[in-house]
Formats: sequence, C-alpha cells, structure tokens
Amino acid sequence: MLPWDRLRRTSGPERRLLAEAASLLLVTGAALRVCPFPWLRKGLALYTRLRAGRLPADRVAWAVSAAARRLPGWFSGCLPQALAAETLLARHGYRPQLRIGVRPGGRGPETRQSGLEAHAWVELRGAVLVGALDDLSTFVPLERPGAGASLCRRHER
Repeated sequence: MLPWDRLRRTSGPERRLLAEAASLLLVTGAALRVCPFPWLRKGLALYTRLRAGRLPADRVAWAVSAAARRLPGWFSGCLPQALAAETLLARHGYRPQLRIGVRPGGRGPETRQSGLEAHAWVELRGAVLVGALDDLSTFVPLERPGAGASLCRRHER
C-alpha cells in the first residue's frame, strides 16, 4: 500500500496530529541549527499553552515517529523527535519528561570529538514513548536543575 493510500485511510484527527507532528519536527530541526537550546524550549513551552483535546499518548508517539520516518536526517534525529513528542504530549494534557543521555565511546552519528554519544528520548510515567533503543540503559541521563522538567510547568527557583 502506498503512503498516500494509508494517509487517506487515517481518521481526520490522526491526519491533523500527523501534520502537527511533521510541522513540529521541521520547526525544531531548523531551530536547533540557529537558536540557543533554552530559547527553543521557551518557544515550545509557549506552544503547549494552546491546549488540544486529549488524545491517547501512544497515538501522539505514533504521529511523531511516522512523520520522522518521512523527513530528512536533521529534522528526524532523536532530539527533534523528543522535543516534538514532549511538546505534543504536553499540549494534549500529559506531563512528559525529556531525557538526554550520554555514553562513552560511542560510534554513532551523534559521537563528537569528546568520544561521547548522545541520545534524547521522552518518558511518560517512567515508560519510554519516543526514542526507545535496545541499549538505552547504557545512556546516563544528564541531570541539572530543571532538566527533564515538563514543558507544561514553569521553572521554579
């Protein structure tokens, strides 16, 4: 079955969710290239204030993953996917947690001169919704004040 045939068979709300996920992936992928990370997070936090009706969390994760499979590399990497998923989940009334982790000696595309490999994922109630890997437990989540805080809450001092 061709992708367009599958798209026509999805419901209206799922098509809108897929379009929103693709838009967020494009925005986050581009913004990560030109904006400081805190600015992007603040912008996405503003977007989450535009609440949407509550859709099942697994459908939101599906939309982000499905849209990412159809976009070029820098729009569909783990960080744009995690940011888009976190934003959409928060917009739909959930309290997701963005996780960014590192591990030494990586050989993947995220490996830098430091010899660290990075990965981003989103958890909801302790379960990984977006960014699951077979070896995810080998990544050490970065911790700092406010890290992993949900976009739907304000930072507290």
